[in-house]
Amino acid sequence: MIQNFPTGIGNYRESLTKALAKRPSDHKFVLVGNSENKMELWAKTRPQFEFVAIKSKPNSVHQHFLLPFELAPLKLDLFWTTPWGASVFLRGKYALTIYDLLYRRYPKIASLKARLYEGLVSKWVALRAETIFTISEFVKKDIEEFLGVTENRIVNIRGAAGKVYRPLGDSDINGSAIDKYGIKKPFFVYLGNFRPHKNLKTLLEAFSRIKNQESRIKDISLVLIGDVDAKGRDQDSQNLLKLLKQLKLQDRVIMTGRIVDDREVAAILNEAVALVHPSFHEGFGLTVLEAMSCGTPVIAANTTSLPEVVGEAGILVDPRHVGEITQAMEKVLKGECSGLQKKGLEQAKKFSWQETAEKVLKTFDDNWY
Repeated sequence: MIQNFPTGIGNYRESLTKALAKRPSDHKFVLVGNSENKMELWAKTRPQFEFVAIKSKPNSVHQHFLLPFELAPLKLDLFWTTPWGASVFLRGKYALTIYDLLYRRYPKIASLKARLYEGLVSKWVALRAETIFTISEFVKKDIEEFLGVTENRIVNIRGAAGKVYRPLGDSDINGSAIDKYGIKKPFFVYLGNFRPHKNLKTLLEAFSRIKNQESRIKDISLVLIGDVDAKGRDQDSQNLLKLLKQLKLQDRVIMTGRIVDDREVAAILNEAVALVHPSFHEGFGLTVLEAMSCGTPVIAANTTSLPEVVGEAGILVDPRHVGEITQAMEKVLKGECSGLQKKGLEQAKKFSWQETAEKVLKTFDDNWY
């Protein structure tokens, strides 16, 4: 099932689908989703792919009753979706992709509806699935612990950065994205949403200490790329704007909002001093991989899946420790981590959408065909 996720999950799903299209295979893929899905036009130009519009809405009560009837005429050998796109009444074989179990570890940040769904439905559909795909060894262990799925039924199909994320020359960057969003160099960058588990509070406190060292560090900025309401009409935006005011950072923090053009994101990453990603919880950590693919130094939390992605190619810090994050930022500013660019590029080469697609097809062949 293909859903319109304007997030890392959406990018992952779209990239994997396109990678599968490039692999020689006898399989035929039917993309199932709601109408006006951007993959509908894409599927029309690929002989192995077909798009079928359905009325079932992911994460809804009526989905559980309607989805099995909408799938029945398709006569699928295997239905592949997420727990949030499944039904407790599914018949036939199905596989799931579980990107993380965030709400199991941080139930307070979830709505009551999400907690109920996670508690009552996810485990039920996971235990009945033929195979569980996931995106890191960390999430694989969480699936074993929280859902009771045995290790031999879980397959890690980690992601990769898109081709647009690469080192760019001056002619490629051309200042367009930097100028468009009013970014002044030098700057650190954060890329992601602003929910509590992303730990923006600690990042801003660490940056505040950097900013106050004016005698050594001149005019450093922090660029936040992600959805934020400048009028504070949602709780995450309210918390962020309040903290910026408390720390007196309004003149040094640039909020671009969500940037949908990956080329602009890549251009900004190329120009950044470093990407700082102190998240408490990540199912994978695609943004750090995108930064390393651009040759941008990475400062990331030493928790959950992030050490798997970063390896020894970045600076891993305790996300609870403001001083540790500040010290890492200072090291990069002083030029003490020049080798990180090369290490990051080498680490990023270990992740490939083609290898991931091959692993998916091998799982299909070994288990069902």
